[in-house]
Amino acid sequence: MKVVDDSSGLERVVIRAPNWIGDTVMAVPAVTAIGAALRGAQVTVCARKPISLLWRHNPAVDEVLELGVKGVLKEAAVLRTGGYDAAVLLTNSFSTALAAWLAGIPLRLGYACHWRGALLNPGVGRPDRIRSMHQAEQYLVLAGRLGTVQGSRRAMVWAGEEAEREAARLLGECGYGEGGFTVGLCPGASYGPAKRWPSAKFMELGNLFGKERGARIVVFAGPGEAPLGGEVAGGISADVIDLSGKTDLLVLTAAMKKCDAIVSNDTGTMHLASAVGVPVVGIFGSTDPGRTSPLGPHAIVRSDVRCSPCFRRTCRSGLDYECMEKITVDEVYNAALDLLHGG
Repeated sequence: MKVVDDSSGLERVVIRAPNWIGDTVMAVPAVTAIGAALRGAQVTVCARKPISLLWRHNPAVDEVLELGVKGVLKEAAVLRTGGYDAAVLLTNSFSTALAAWLAGIPLRLGYACHWRGALLNPGVGRPDRIRSMHQAEQYLVLAGRLGTVQGSRRAMVWAGEEAEREAARLLGECGYGEGGFTVGLCPGASYGPAKRWPSAKFMELGNLFGKERGARIVVFAGPGEAPLGGEVAGGISADVIDLSGKTDLLVLTAAMKKCDAIVSNDTGTMHLASAVGVPVVGIFGSTDPGRTSPLGPHAIVRSDVRCSPCFRRTCRSGLDYECMEKITVDEVYNAALDLLHGG
């Protein structure tokens, strides 16, 4: 239901983007829909560093507003300089709504949750029906309150020419050559260990791809998980390249495009890989693929465990991450082959 009577008069619109990589990718369809609907308006995306990089080359966005130091007053001061007449809050936090209110933005559209309804104008209810939707659909529903037509859930992230060149240089230095079969592995998950398939199984999977398919393996992980990525790469006897902690988000995105398939936990890299068109096998344990599955070609592997999804960062005492431990290497390997062969 449309709640903004006349969005045609909006001239400067700021969209407060999510703070996580995966949520950012899942927000792309909504931002695209807003940009298409408000063709006469300047659309600015406001995002924290380094996530802001992912919006830099998006054609639906006219400007990217980077937030550095955290703090409601600092964020409000940054927003106030833009002279915006509308803010669309794709975040659900009280602090981002307060920042938009303190900035004096007249129209503040967002979900009325976490005690922030009085700060929104208008606020949109988030009943169970919406909360149970895929995250991308939740963002699209909010965008639809401006009168936009809910479009495709497909998301794209553009790395840009500079990042493409840097990725090619970095891979070349690591011995990457064009041709052959390349599989990416993403063993991390910053949310917590309940989302991480055991590193030993990632090693075994890499060795299986190398032995059965002659695959080159590329290991991806962020700076905070570089030791984990290095551990996995060190346990693979096949041709392996470890890019853990060696790229920014745009170079990471460009490097992923070199893969024929990527196997990932439910984490930001899974969504980035999908956003550049690489087939993705997503391994799910404590989370629900109905809400956060990749938006592009993918296969989901999960185990039938009664307590999953629990949405916890760590496992309850005594359960020992059974939802992840029960997923076998063969299951993941066969899911990847089926996905690649259209099975």
